Amino acid sequence: MTLRGYYTARRFPERAIIHLIIESSSKSEETSWEVISTCNSLREILEAPCLREGNGTVKPEAAVSSISASHIYLASKDRNANNSTGDLSDRPRIHNATITFYTIFCDFNEMPKFIQKLDRYHNARLNNAFWYLTDATNREVGAHARKGACSTLL
Repeated sequence: MTLRGYYTARRFPERAIIHLIIESSSKSEETSWEVISTCNSLREILEAPCLREGNGTVKPEAAVSSISASHIYLASKDRNANNSTGDLSDRPRIHNATITFYTIFCDFNEMPKFIQKLDRYHNARLNNAFWYLTDATNREVGAHARKGACSTLL
């Protein structure tokens, strides 16, 4: 025997994960320093709304709950690696640097302020945003949805 019930619950998101990519590519060896400098500047901007307790844990009322640079890629390679002339002057090195940066916003009023500041950095871009509910709210909505779905069966 199979019983199926339906229920729709609507909730506004409580958190947003912002995924940023900071990247640069040029002939200059300073490329990696430029990307690291942008990452550090953005981290400093985000530290202000990321209120912390004396022991380092994030306060519940903080606008930003997490800041992380999770993937760092630095490379230097020959642009014309397949050039058979053997002349090194023909083969300038290209330096690439990329940092993947994630931030969790709890206060959606602070998020557009940060994104406006992001526009000042030519080598940083917003890749995507993911909206979600906290675990506690997910459990609450799930329990409410199960009860609502069961009531449609009766």
